[in-house]
Amino acid sequence: MNWKAIFFTLEGRLPRLPFWLASLAVLAATLLILVPAGFFRWDPATDPAPLYYRVLELVVTVVFAYPTYAIMLKRLYDRDHPGTAAFVFIVLDIVAECVNVVSPIETDSGFTPLGWVLMIPLIILLFALVIELGLRRGTRGPNRFGPDPLVTSS
Repeated sequence: MNWKAIFFTLEGRLPRLPFWLASLAVLAATLLILVPAGFFRWDPATDPAPLYYRVLELVVTVVFAYPTYAIMLKRLYDRDHPGTAAFVFIVLDIVAECVNVVSPIETDSGFTPLGWVLMIPLIILLFALVIELGLRRGTRGPNRFGPDPLVTSS
């Protein structure tokens, strides 16, 4: 498995196992940055996240946007779909984080109306992508995006 290609190229196809491993690696890296930065700093049950933490969330989202897009795109290609859903997901995520920096989309009583408007489509798309990319098998045989990555060449 070529990790550099998985995270940084936009060509080819990606089977489910490498998709899950790469996605978990991005999630773990994100949590390794965000959890210590916010741990014991404030109580999310009574306060929205402070500005420094919301800015850090935005920076982390932007830094990991390209690798996340590359992973999702190649998995969409394996399913013989264009990369539109991956692009929309990344854009929605960055927009939500930008808005959250300017004005918190979550308060002590839950999401603000703007937070709901931003987060509901993002969450629905995330669930659809988890099902489509993480649970369904890729196209058998070659497709317009390349050869079947599960077929071993002899």
